[in-house]
Amino acid sequence: MKRLKALAVSIVLSLIISFTFLNFYINKEKKTFDLFSVKNNSIRYSDITEKYKSHDVLTKNIGKGTITLFGSSELIVTNDWKEHPFRVLDYSDLNIMQIGEGFYQSIIHAITLGSIGEDSPITTVNLILSMQWFEGIGMKPEAFQPRFSVDHLYNLYRSEKVSQETKTKIYNRILELSKSNGVVTRIVEGIKRNTRFDQFVNNLMYKKYKLIANSKFMKHYKVDYSVNEKKAPEKIDWDALRKEAISECDVDSSSNEFFMFNKYFDKNFKMKLAKLKDSAKNTKYRSEEEYGDLQLFLDVAKDLGLKVNLILVPLQGYWADYTGVPKEEIEYYYSRIREISDKNNVNLIDYSKYSYTKYFFRDATHLGRLGLLQLQEDLIKYND
Repeated sequence: MKRLKALAVSIVLSLIISFTFLNFYINKEKKTFDLFSVKNNSIRYSDITEKYKSHDVLTKNIGKGTITLFGSSELIVTNDWKEHPFRVLDYSDLNIMQIGEGFYQSIIHAITLGSIGEDSPITTVNLILSMQWFEGIGMKPEAFQPRFSVDHLYNLYRSEKVSQETKTKIYNRILELSKSNGVVTRIVEGIKRNTRFDQFVNNLMYKKYKLIANSKFMKHYKVDYSVNEKKAPEKIDWDALRKEAISECDVDSSSNEFFMFNKYFDKNFKMKLAKLKDSAKNTKYRSEEEYGDLQLFLDVAKDLGLKVNLILVPLQGYWADYTGVPKEEIEYYYSRIREISDKNNVNLIDYSKYSYTKYFFRDATHLGRLGLLQLQEDLIKYND
């Protein structure tokens, strides 16, 4: 009995010391981190992985003129093109906070939105849907773990607007995807129990993981204190930009029958083209797990009182036909996304009509020069 009491006392003392220690370093670090609320777009368009995992990095750099855009690899694979938002919407009062990279899917975005939604001036959120998310079982545990942010989880836990019902569904989904990760499992179980002792520990862990997330970002971010004073024009000449983009594509996307970016096609498809014929004939887009995760994202947005734009990006039609993607599967996916949009009363920006539009795609799935321009025109149109 005495040993148990001694153990309990030592645990409490250890937690108190840790709490004091963390408070000291967080207050010290905060003075440094405040400098990272930059007056330019270097963070908003940054593709540093650590950016996506930090609540403070995101919320400090979402301004009134910032469009918040969630997605995956399409946000970064063309960031050296002049049609990318980093070049087109590089203004102080009109810019995009891009959130996501390869293998980011609905559940990661649901957690992130629940973390940042009430701590930034967001009124509308935009989510680019990738069809490949909805293959197989959806988000795979091995893809989830390196992209999951404990910092975002604790900020979601502390949110007063996201309902407990929505939170519990997200916690359970995290547990499903973290069966092999004992640390994450213990953290989520403590959050779910939420006893008084758990609340004390959770508050301590909230501070700890905030410090970790912010410190990792500062380690990788190349400091840019420049000031962007450029103001957006009253009207952007999208037709002129499209005309210029087509001229570029006539040169860099002209050597293959699928209107893909030549360098990508030559590197990935050219030498094995015959083998790829009908190679995708068994593809299905029926992952109930991913459709469920998408619903969680929409539930979070609803709890936060946010408008939502879902952006349906189809497959590149010519390549889908060549590789034999079943038409009935494509139509099934379209139907489900339209049904989900209607059910949740959200705006669907539907690009399925552009599936066979020349130069709309860079490759088999990612937006090309014309697709990027269309996306930005629509984002401005449908964001306050």
